[in-house]
Amino acid sequence: LTAIDLLGSCGQSPEASDVIDRLERTVNDLSGAGSPRGWHRNAHAIVALASAAPDKAKAALPQFAGSTLWPMRMYAARAAAILKDTATLEKLAADGDDNVCEAAIDGLSTLEKHDADLIYTAALGRRGYQAIRAAARALATPPASAAASAAPAAALAALKATLQRLD
Repeated sequence: LTAIDLLGSCGQSPEASDVIDRLERTVNDLSGAGSPRGWHRNAHAIVALASAAPDKAKAALPQFAGSTLWPMRMYAARAAAILKDTATLEKLAADGDDNVCEAAIDGLSTLEKHDADLIYTAALGRRGYQAIRAAARALATPPASAAASAAPAAALAALKATLQRLD
């Protein structure tokens, strides 16, 4: 898996075409993804492909984002962050699995900063601590200006309510 991860840095040089082809084959061959741990190669490959060949990864991303397996959707969020695909990240931030939500919020907070505060605030109401933690981190980052935060009072109220709920 580490080798697959490292292939993402190969770039799009002519010498890397066979590497990109192999990553793409791994991404598209989901025959073993449903078996225990069978999803690992595909999931790591979509993230590596997002770095090495963004157009090819973007074409394959919907099958990962729509997977019935939460780890595949989590890695879809990681790939979407690399691809700067905020629409996919917003969709995955509302996913029923808190691990997927966490990965999507981490990506959104990097790309959208406080433009996605309403998404982070909504995630504070979730049950999974990982999603709550990611949302709180995103909200805790100071906005560039006071006007940059979509709803600073609502975010503060949601943070306080979450603290009381979890205390």
